[in-house]
Amino acid sequence: MFSCNKVKQGNRFLAGDWEIKNYSEIIFDGTTNKFNLVSGSAHFDNLNGKAEANFSLALCAVNNVDTVNRNISGVYARRAIDTLELKINNTVYLFDINRIFKKDLNLQGGFDLNRKGVYIMKKK
Repeated sequence: MFSCNKVKQGNRFLAGDWEIKNYSEIIFDGTTNKFNLVSGSAHFDNLNGKAEANFSLALCAVNNVDTVNRNISGVYARRAIDTLELKINNTVYLFDINRIFKKDLNLQGGFDLNRKGVYIMKKK
């Protein structure tokens, strides 16, 4: 019962608009690519007891070697208390929830092979 309440509380905290404050990538060999954030935002609809809800994510970040531009949307589900499943065009991406509080969210996961994006967000 304690676990169920934590998931419901986490779902409530996740719903809404987020500003991406920091973005970096962990490469498959363990190195980290840091980026300068140009812009970033995310939105998660409230699950309200549903299995899935809509989400969107927009990100522009640059460094001296690479540029990351994302403007994606799809549906998401809570696979576990610390795992989000993002579905975009019938492709599933898993993200770890490393921190979720009322105004703080830290997600780690990858849209690119061999790279894991680290998204640090603040609630708008």
